[in-house]
Amino acid sequence: KQWYQRRVAITAGILKTEGINGMRRGLGITVSRELVSSGFYFATYEWMIQWFRGPNKRIDELTSMHMVLAGGISGMLSWGINYPIDVVKSRIQIDGMNGPREYTSSYACFKCMKAKTGWAGLYRGVSATLMRAFPTNAAMLPAYSISLQFLMKLKGERELLY
Repeated sequence: KQWYQRRVAITAGILKTEGINGMRRGLGITVSRELVSSGFYFATYEWMIQWFRGPNKRIDELTSMHMVLAGGISGMLSWGINYPIDVVKSRIQIDGMNGPREYTSSYACFKCMKAKTGWAGLYRGVSATLMRAFPTNAAMLPAYSISLQFLMKLKGERELLY
């Protein structure tokens, strides 16, 4: 109940001070982050699966370990590339909560942060994100792929998508 009341109070405060536009602050950079991240993640996962597969292996001959490695490494690479966008998104979302807004756009936020802290500031905290990225992503796409293979076999189809 306390969790719910806190969320309602935060939402009401945003609506009161900023109107409906406050509810979508950071939406553009969030969509950008998701597009870049997902595109890189899926492309890297697919490339790694094809690499493990080689020219003569069918997709259903890959081991679960191949898929786990592909998922985990793809997730880590995706977060490693995309982390600065996530940092800018977080800054944009909290900008102006404790005083006047500092940034006029996501790009202005990026430029300001890079000027103040360099790339190191844009990657502050990345190690914790990468440590959780491997197990999280090692489970996600492999679970999907293994489930899809199972369903394809139930349906009587020989090979999965390739």
